[in-house]
Amino acid sequence: MNLIEASIEGMRRIAVANSEGGKIDSHWESVLPEIEDIFANEIFLTLHRWYIDDRMEHRARQIAQEAPLRDVKGLDNATLALHYLTRRMWLGINYDHEFQTFVDSNVKGFIHPPDPVHWVINASGILLPISEGVAGQIPLSLIERFKQAYFAEHCYAELVRRGRRNEVIKYVFVLLTDSDDLRQKQVEAIQRLCDKSREISPDVGEDALQDWLEKLSEMPLHIKMQKVGVTLTAIRQRVIDIHRKGGECKPISLEDEITNAIPDELTKGSNGGMIADEEFSERFLENQEKVEDILSQGDVKLGKRRFKVLQMLIDAPTLTSTEIAKKLDVSKQTIGRDRDVIKQSYIEIQEILDL
Repeated sequence: MNLIEASIEGMRRIAVANSEGGKIDSHWESVLPEIEDIFANEIFLTLHRWYIDDRMEHRARQIAQEAPLRDVKGLDNATLALHYLTRRMWLGINYDHEFQTFVDSNVKGFIHPPDPVHWVINASGILLPISEGVAGQIPLSLIERFKQAYFAEHCYAELVRRGRRNEVIKYVFVLLTDSDDLRQKQVEAIQRLCDKSREISPDVGEDALQDWLEKLSEMPLHIKMQKVGVTLTAIRQRVIDIHRKGGECKPISLEDEITNAIPDELTKGSNGGMIADEEFSERFLENQEKVEDILSQGDVKLGKRRFKVLQMLIDAPTLTSTEIAKKLDVSKQTIGRDRDVIKQSYIEIQEILDL
């Protein structure tokens, strides 16, 4: 088995591991043949990298950019995602020093007679032998690489375009993306999705949403891309299932399951550690009226209750909305709204407490 065959076999193993049901799914099957050609092309460019200079790359990029792009409107989201992700994995790998060393150690390039030999000056000004066939193939391979790179960008742009038409898709992917940079966007996404789930079912809509997000999180990435669009339908179906079972489900609020952004921010010191000392408690209580005023939104009674909610969350960040509601003798939905206001106000509260 040569290097290309071994690499193809490795790609197929990756496809199996990232498909559902223990075998390569139809999305991977449609993408793999092109990826195998791309990988072979990258090995070729790696072997002959000494003959490639900036001028040649610039010209190849220009030609590729002028070439028409394939129509991708008929492709489903999963296939679009795989086209993009697999190309991101392999395109340009010939620039990687470790890959160059690996190829140099496992593949030997040689000139096939009677192909005439050309002498080419490489980027370092050194004359190197190259066959006529290879000399003609290098520019074509470079053009093909850049064509594939532009196609990957085209697939990504189409996914983004589809996502913008459906805000639910956007919010779900923000929640499923593990990134500190998206912290604030996740707060907004939680609020929006909770609102929509409550519209479907005021009592168990949030639980149905959480069940669906957990199910999505276990799927391969390209399958997530395919199924996020049916989020509201999945929530409705889960609500029906819960009601059929007499409402028997663990009442987990999405707001409780996802890290509580406000308590986290208010209980982290500048060194990243938890503040549980008397100094913080005193400062928090000294500014109670100011915090209540921010949280009241014009209603003093609401401000006092929301201050209590915030105080409980600072003391015990893992408290659920249901548990807080019982302590304050209000509905879970009311606490959910209180927490939304707290999250929206946390920057102003931080400024008061000088965090």
